[in-house]
Amino acid sequence: MVRASLAILAAALSLATSARAQDSDTLSDIRCLVVALDMDKSPDPQMRSLATSAGLYFVGRLRGRAPELDLETAIVQQLRIMSPQDLMSEGNRCGAILAGQADRLVILGEHLRAMAAAAPQPPRTQRHPNNAVFKSDWAAPT
Repeated sequence: MVRASLAILAAALSLATSARAQDSDTLSDIRCLVVALDMDKSPDPQMRSLATSAGLYFVGRLRGRAPELDLETAIVQQLRIMSPQDLMSEGNRCGAILAGQADRLVILGEHLRAMAAAAPQPPRTQRHPNNAVFKSDWAAPT
């Protein structure tokens, strides 16, 4: 009986810790989305393009983690409490997340290119003078 109670308590604590971590991650991503929305006001087209990419990235994370989240309400809540200093510090944090993901994509691309280069190539075909296609290891028709 005591063991069952301890197991239930441990499971409940694990769920509570997971929920707090998820809430913390969700809040962090909402704040990054607010930063992206703020960056989108820039007159610089490159900055606006980066803001769009960042916004899509963080919306995807939020929708994947908490599809039921009322995103509009969550953004408005953060807009009301974030100061210009918060936007700057969060911008640095969110930028580091995006840079880390960009680095991972570069590495993935390099690995895929290396795999493609090492993959066996299909047999080459040749054209016979009468325009018939045949594989190079076949005898030419006579």
